[in-house]
Amino acid sequence: MSRSLARGLQILQQFSPERPEWTLSELGEATGLPLPTVYRLLRTLMTHQFVEQDPITRRFRLGSGVIRLIGPALHARRLPEIARPHVRWLSEALGETANLAVLEGNRVLYLVSYASPRLVGVQTYAGLLLPAHCTALGKCLLAYLDEKAARALLGPEPYPARTPFTKTRWRELLPELRWIRAKGYALSRQEYELGLNACAVPIWEGDRVCAAINVSIPLSRWSAHRLRHEILPALRQAAGAISEQLRMSGEIENHDRWDRRSRG
Repeated sequence: MSRSLARGLQILQQFSPERPEWTLSELGEATGLPLPTVYRLLRTLMTHQFVEQDPITRRFRLGSGVIRLIGPALHARRLPEIARPHVRWLSEALGETANLAVLEGNRVLYLVSYASPRLVGVQTYAGLLLPAHCTALGKCLLAYLDEKAARALLGPEPYPARTPFTKTRWRELLPELRWIRAKGYALSRQEYELGLNACAVPIWEGDRVCAAINVSIPLSRWSAHRLRHEILPALRQAAGAISEQLRMSGEIENHDRWDRRSRG
């Protein structure tokens, strides 16, 4: 990878949902690059619409060039296409926000998202990155990793505290990950955002967990009875349908490869 490309990617990686806008000097401090270099790279990124500058605040943010890449990137993957109708069904069946995500380092990357139709709901979107240690999706995915690998993936402690309920130490998180494996579902009780609970279950591709699906629900519409009798059954139905389609899709792909080899 060329030096300029690596530095340009380093700048793009600074933008996040928690920090969507930066000044020139802030980017220089965050990347450790000289300000003239940061400015030159930003001008190049702006030329290709990967970065734009607010005309009033003069702060930089991601541009439409990045957004245009998200669709093709997701469509190139089998999982979102298979999952999309089932995530939509889940959202409509429960009247809540439903999402499907995969692990991306120590964060979860949302691949499919359908917002709650209710006036008071949770707003998410495909491409969103959230911390794994305090979200139901993230904990669900971490639970099915080797424990040493999961701990290494989360990085140094303490983990960022989003709310007073966030578990910030591995010794606090590990028993819950083992509980998730035993029960088959994960919960986040106001750990990412106060007033918000979530439940997630794994998506299986063969003998491995490849993703997780969740619903995010304001505390006012959450109850133990609803979790047991409505939320979990719907989640498991959607996850089972996605896992089964992935299995069938994999069998078709394997058959096609074998057929091409036999005819070759």
